[in-house]
Amino acid sequence: MQVDASRFAPIHISDQARFHQHLERHPTPSSHYNFAALYCWQDEYQTTWQIADDQLLILNGKTRTLLMPLGPEMPLSALVTLSQSLRKQGLSGRIALIPPHYLERHPELETHFILERDLDNADYIYPCSQLAELKGRKFSRKRNQIHQFLANHADFISRTLDPEEWPHCRQLAAEWSHKKLEVSLNDSPEFNALQRVFPNCRALGIHGFGLFSARKLVAFSIWSRQNHDTATIHFEKFDPHEKGAAQMINRETAAFLLPWAAWINREQDLGIPGLRKAKSSYLPARLLWGFTATPRDDIPQPGGSITLDNPSRSTHNTR
Repeated sequence: MQVDASRFAPIHISDQARFHQHLERHPTPSSHYNFAALYCWQDEYQTTWQIADDQLLILNGKTRTLLMPLGPEMPLSALVTLSQSLRKQGLSGRIALIPPHYLERHPELETHFILERDLDNADYIYPCSQLAELKGRKFSRKRNQIHQFLANHADFISRTLDPEEWPHCRQLAAEWSHKKLEVSLNDSPEFNALQRVFPNCRALGIHGFGLFSARKLVAFSIWSRQNHDTATIHFEKFDPHEKGAAQMINRETAAFLLPWAAWINREQDLGIPGLRKAKSSYLPARLLWGFTATPRDDIPQPGGSITLDNPSRSTHNTR
């Protein structure tokens, strides 16, 4: 497959209809192909896109890496030609998020690429009912933290946020960033993403859900519909001074989504230890991970043989 790199273009809201038409024919639970997420984070990752030969091509301009094309399964020869075509036009030729099943069907992939497992960019996928109900001993600590919140906030309510309430989310996110990261929200990569979310929430199909006590917002989540049975949580923040608020917003959001969502995608941990611990503590049903493939003639040392169990970490960032 040959592709013209000059046709990669920034993502505009007006692209959404064409983008979603493609996703309807080629659905995926991966948040890396979520239009709202790509739009909101595109400045951070210099994301561009195009559709060619019925393949959705998403390019991370920051790392000059292409995400695995989304469309009809591409023959290996076409994937190799695509990589070579991009290299000839000044890009890296690397391809990220190649699913393990593609390697199983095309083991000769290793002849052409050095493969590196990427868990830092793996999506955490949970049954919605599991997060809403928190049943069993394995979630007893989560339930105890929720009980602490309820003991202090018997008057709480949880509900959908109106767009005019979203400035309160920005303020709460700033407090969270200062307490948890010890940085100003303005200095965080999330700031620009949030700035793109708030004025465009309706156009992007992004929804806010809030947890209130005494009319004060103490936690919120921001989500969008990934496909017919999966919701993706893009942001989740809470007042770090309120015990149990984090667990409560997680549960309440899942309960709100439960009437239609079978699954919740809580995106990636990006290799951040605290985030990995928090996401793992909710016992995901699966990690949606992939390989990053670097053209073999770009790396002098042999890659060795890849096995599909017990994947190790990589620090390659794909979004």
